[in-house]
Amino acid sequence: MNNLTSIRKAITIIIFFGLIILFYVVGVFLTFKPRSSGSEYAELIAFILTFIGGLTTFVLGFSSVVILGGKSSLGLVEFIAGLNGSKQIIEIQKQPQTKAENHIRVSDTSRLYIPALVFAITLALAINIHYLNITVDITTLSVLSNALQIILNPLDIFTKPTTVGSLRYSIEIIPVMIFFVTLSGVIPSIVFPYLRKFKITSVNGAPFHRDILFGTIGALFGITIVLSLVDIIYGILVGSQPHYYSYLLPTLIGFSLHYSLGAYVARERAEEIVEKLLNTRTCKRIFQGKVTIQKL
Repeated sequence: MNNLTSIRKAITIIIFFGLIILFYVVGVFLTFKPRSSGSEYAELIAFILTFIGGLTTFVLGFSSVVILGGKSSLGLVEFIAGLNGSKQIIEIQKQPQTKAENHIRVSDTSRLYIPALVFAITLALAINIHYLNITVDITTLSVLSNALQIILNPLDIFTKPTTVGSLRYSIEIIPVMIFFVTLSGVIPSIVFPYLRKFKITSVNGAPFHRDILFGTIGALFGITIVLSLVDIIYGILVGSQPHYYSYLLPTLIGFSLHYSLGAYVARERAEEIVEKLLNTRTCKRIFQGKVTIQKL
């Protein structure tokens, strides 16, 4: 069974890595090559810088899952449980491959939706900052707008760059994209270790009508993100969006995949940390055990 798990993990890593390289190649060479000027090695250097940026997000994804999802997540869960008055029962699945097929399906699916979630949050943050920057730019409060623009301008990856050359543009934009991807990966990193080995039951949690309300609000924001993404992709295809978006979007996807790959590699270590903490740590609102529901 361990050999089968190792094979699946290796296949997942290979697929992720292949997609990452594909998006970086599309982002750099298919965007800048037709308009390249100056050094003939500019695109190659830009690709190397992009890949280094991706490796940075890989390390950050790995570290985030170990630190946030492994070492710190139980403390965060206990804090939230204290706020809403709930109790969390965590059952450790010793052999999830044979005893919890539903969890395996969730785990397998998480390989897909964790990168999608990181990318969606990244895009949402970037678009909101872009719109806020535009709003601040046209406001009449000059002192406040100037102060905000000092903060927003460097973070606005959708604004017109100072140069459209591949090398200088990648140097300008890569650190900002790393920042957005890392920030967007915080919540997925906390959740990721609990999607396979642990079955969590919330007692005295939020009533269903609250879940419906919050779910509806979340769905509305999700639709906004999807529509914005469709608008950007359509604009790139028909040529109505700025040329540099053709680099920005694939690179953001590549960074999200790279971050998620680091998280995926670190998941097993984070699971071991959580299990060790459950066995050694005493919590007021988190218990290791199993909940059975009996119909009256």
